[in-house]
Amino acid sequence: MSFFRSINSYKGTAFEVIVIVFGVMLSFLLNEIRIDLDDKDETISTLIQIKADLEKDLEDTEINIDTETSAFISCKYILKSLNSRNEYNKELNKEFDKLNYYSILLPSTTGLNILNSNGVNCITNDSLRVKFLQLHNYWYKQRAMVAEKYTPLLNNINNYLYRNFNRTEIMYDNDELQPNDYNNLLDDSYFISLVNASRTQHDYLFYCDSLIKAGILEILPLIDEEIGKLK
Repeated sequence: MSFFRSINSYKGTAFEVIVIVFGVMLSFLLNEIRIDLDDKDETISTLIQIKADLEKDLEDTEINIDTETSAFISCKYILKSLNSRNEYNKELNKEFDKLNYYSILLPSTTGLNILNSNGVNCITNDSLRVKFLQLHNYWYKQRAMVAEKYTPLLNNINNYLYRNFNRTEIMYDNDELQPNDYNNLLDDSYFISLVNASRTQHDYLFYCDSLIKAGILEILPLIDEEIGKLK
């Protein structure tokens, strides 16, 4: 009888061990599932923030492209008038005012900072991750470099306009600058060089912003697709 009692006792102990082991394994499994769900929610939250940042940057970039296009066209118009030695007309006043147009892009970095703090590999879509980081680490930086080079030129232009022009209208988007002596401008190589340089810089900025816009428009659908997979 003692032999059978020992066997039964062993079975009972073994069963208890199995139950405990199973409970521990189940606990680990549930914990892993919880962690996976938390990671998934965090990734979705990061993607949503990145999308919001890019939509804001897209809006700013589209405004910049309009500004740069307008300023570039004005520079061409002024240069054509000066080089052709056309007689002065008041339409030029609006174009002269656009010489001090300047576009600013301050990229939103909240999503980028969250991504860096969580580890860039939390975005498992390689194409999305690479395109987003390339946008920030290359094109935004390229754009900032071009804008930085334009700042001294813009200061020179503003100083020249202040000395040689009078403001004829003071209304938002309707300001006009009238030259003190238009005939002087026809032979002023320094002014012509400023207008030429401004045209070139606006062309560079337009190029950068156009590529930034294209990059954002390419990334946004990838973010929506990735969020859809995670939900």
